[in-house]
Amino acid sequence: MSDLLVQKFIVGLLFNNVYLVSDAESKRALVIDPTFGSAEKILPAAADLGLKIELILNTHGHFDHVGGNAALKAATGARILISEADAQMLTVPFPPTDQEFPFEPSTADGFLSDGQVVELGGLRLSVMHTPGHTPGSVCLYSAAEAIVFTGDTLLEGAHGRSDFPGGNAMLLKESLKKIAGLPAATRVAGGHGIETTLESEMDWLSDLF
Repeated sequence: MSDLLVQKFIVGLLFNNVYLVSDAESKRALVIDPTFGSAEKILPAAADLGLKIELILNTHGHFDHVGGNAALKAATGARILISEADAQMLTVPFPPTDQEFPFEPSTADGFLSDGQVVELGGLRLSVMHTPGHTPGSVCLYSAAEAIVFTGDTLLEGAHGRSDFPGGNAMLLKESLKKIAGLPAATRVAGGHGIETTLESEMDWLSDLF
């Protein structure tokens, strides 16, 4: 096991799970899927642990998973990484937002691609391209910690929608099959809801294949 520390924050009107992931030894950290208002919760927590936030990783481009990018980058200077296929949603929010979700555009500093390994101190997150919810949806997998951050592709008892523009039900099924190929004990940290494990989800997942 590594010294990876995962802290989950439930933020905003859509109850998004935002993750602060850090390496205890180097104190280097990244944030996964900051939504509106994330900075107000994450920055004090990071300061308490003496963490330096260096990366912002977006599992996909929907507004509630990228809406906090700009504020967090302004406060930390962290680089924003997202799949190239979803990068346009950083500047033109999808679905369209209203006054309840005041969207501040951001810009990608780099792209996430299938098979890439994101390294930060002792952290190692493997990128899995898992399209279907959006064209560029990705999951972020730590083999050392047996945890996968799935965004909205796989949730506890459910999978993400594929009926939005850019969604694709057949691709989503293939992506879920890809995730299901990870070890059964892998923890699933989704973009909403509670943490689960692949083993706990296999009954209904296996019915899809």
